[in-house]
Amino acid sequence: MIAFPPNKKTGIDGHRFILTIVLITAALVCLYGIQQYFWGFKDTLNYMTQQNMLDKIPPEMMARLTTRRAFSTFVYPNIFAAFLITLIPISFALIFSPHLPPHPSLSPPGRARRSFSEGGERIKVRGHLNLSGLLLTVLFIAALSLTKSAGAIIILFLVCLLWLASIWAQRISLTGNKNHGQRLAKKYSPYLVLLGGFIILFFALHTLKMIPHILSLRDRLFYWASSLEIFKERPVLGFGPGSFGIQYARFKIPAAMETQHSHSIFFEILAENGLLGIAAFLWFWVMLLQKSWKGATTGLQKGIFWGIMVLFLHSQVDFDWADPSLATYLFVLPALIPLSKVTSAKLIPLKTAAVPIDKKSEHRRRSLTQISAGLIILVLLVAGFHLGKIHRAEKIYQNGLNLLSTGNGSQGLTLLNKAIEINPKNPAYYAQLGALLYQAGTISKNKIYLQESVSAYQKACKAEPYSASFRFRLGLSAESVAEITGDQRWILLAEQSFKDAVILYPTKEDYRKKIR
Repeated sequence: MIAFPPNKKTGIDGHRFILTIVLITAALVCLYGIQQYFWGFKDTLNYMTQQNMLDKIPPEMMARLTTRRAFSTFVYPNIFAAFLITLIPISFALIFSPHLPPHPSLSPPGRARRSFSEGGERIKVRGHLNLSGLLLTVLFIAALSLTKSAGAIIILFLVCLLWLASIWAQRISLTGNKNHGQRLAKKYSPYLVLLGGFIILFFALHTLKMIPHILSLRDRLFYWASSLEIFKERPVLGFGPGSFGIQYARFKIPAAMETQHSHSIFFEILAENGLLGIAAFLWFWVMLLQKSWKGATTGLQKGIFWGIMVLFLHSQVDFDWADPSLATYLFVLPALIPLSKVTSAKLIPLKTAAVPIDKKSEHRRRSLTQISAGLIILVLLVAGFHLGKIHRAEKIYQNGLNLLSTGNGSQGLTLLNKAIEINPKNPAYYAQLGALLYQAGTISKNKIYLQESVSAYQKACKAEPYSASFRFRLGLSAESVAEITGDQRWILLAEQSFKDAVILYPTKEDYRKKIR
């Protein structure tokens, strides 16, 4: 392939510009994470205490504030750690990267040669960039330590050892070894040293009690076992994106914890999208790793490859892609891969690749490109309109909840119903409405409210048929109506709802008690 020169009008190299933006943004995110760890958590807790908000904060958020693990803008410390370990190989490679001069077409004749000669000015440019790489690496590692993510640190160390082993293996001379077995042993000996070093470090950290969450590995094994059971039920297409958290309850191992993610992108895609989904996933990553390795002609590009590798490995043991901001790396990282190999002297001119092209074939390809681009734009417009409706419904829904929390029940219910009209496929809206009506009906012993609660939960179950909690709450509402009216139909509905809840979540003891 051919390397495209920088833009002649602006003089900007696209790859370096994107990388610069990514690194500056990462530095700001890290500074915020450090401020959060040393001052932010304390200030937030003090403010919530003064405003009497501690009882209103969800338990998960309170746990993140009190455990003192930096998460910056990523909500979860492990996802923040995944963000950092992806960039550390890149910033580290920047320290030793042999930076290239601008493309000759961007500088007047003679100027580029004089500015990037073997003299002091070239060394000054290198030193400036190398110092930036060193400072960024120190900043990223400091922020990583504040996340206290043992898994991310171990995977980063493993990838660094792989990187070191690959450099060592490339420098080993295999000449003089006629025996094929000896050549293989010599070639792969660095990787044996890698394995030994990794095992030694792991046991050293374990001895020093720096790996406190060993039980989380056991939980992950349980999640993955449940993922395989979900996959077996629908092996080709799966149950659809985002369905793992609902389906997991049916296949949950009794000793496992509850979760919404399998803590492995591989097993989550396998359960949600089946064989077709996992095939597309693996194809994407094989192509990404292959292209990034082939394009790694400088130290910086090697760092990009190993950054991609560490992100891939970490996503196999955690739910990195649950955060859309980290998922954008799937678009940013390929953009950093060069289009061709670059020599240390200059970029290969574009015109050297000129080959005779049939005009008819070229016109056909352009037409297909235009049609494809038009279809993509159309799909994006439709998707954007749909997402706009969802966002508007969610905003109205949250405003309704705020009004309800302040005691303004009539207006709050009006907004909830309006959100349902805008987005009638969201089961959470029906469930929230059912919960409010159930609470009101239980307090006032009003069968009308309870019957409306049953109706709301039935709509929630129709929108999400695999939710055990919706079935259980439907049973509770029907049971309350039966207690007031004594009607056998409501008793049968309650019994059937409790049975359905147990089928969907067989290990939940609270559900099982209702059918004993």
